[in-house]
Amino acid sequence: MRKYTPKDNVQKQAYYTNRYYVPEKLPKIDVKSDEVF
Repeated sequence: MRKYTPKDNVQKQAYYTNRYYVPEKLPKIDVKSDEVF
């Protein structure tokens, strides 16, 4: 049998924490420096 995981806490946890890694530090470019604007 697989290890028992409590199902009552599934909705409280973020769904993508273990599956996807989102880097917090993204290169932020100023909007006014964009060529379109």
